[in-house]
Amino acid sequence: MLKKVRTGAFDLDAVAHMSDEDAIRALSSLKGIGVWTAEMILLFCLQRPDIFSYDDLAIQRGLRMVYHHRSIDRRLFEKYRRRFSPYCSTASLYLWAVVRRRDLGAAGDIGHTSKEAGSIRVRKSSLSFVVSSSSGFQLTLSARDIEEILL
Repeated sequence: MLKKVRTGAFDLDAVAHMSDEDAIRALSSLKGIGVWTAEMILLFCLQRPDIFSYDDLAIQRGLRMVYHHRSIDRRLFEKYRRRFSPYCSTASLYLWAVVRRRDLGAAGDIGHTSKEAGSIRVRKSSLSFVVSSSSGFQLTLSARDIEEILL
């Protein structure tokens, strides 16, 4: 991959100007990058607002937990993608937090922090998300915002 970028065989800067589908296709054509990785690059690095990964097991688990499904097939997943669009990235963050909160027993402050990817904070008394990136982008969502997107 690095060789293709260095030689100009792959224009990494062009990906930022592609549609989500084209960018995922282009990135996943590189050796070692699959669809899920390409989607995470779009969500966290390029801050695309409408990314919802079928291949993300935590998102599927979150959907099962929130909406009480035994399993999530592609058809059902696409139903939720249409419902959450154009805010699928926000729904992804919310569903990851639901799973993480459940896994940690919903006690106290829960946080997942990564300097490169951003951070999600969930507080016991009030549900809010703060997503920030190294470029200074910051998005804060209240429980009401999330409710309006998801329901």
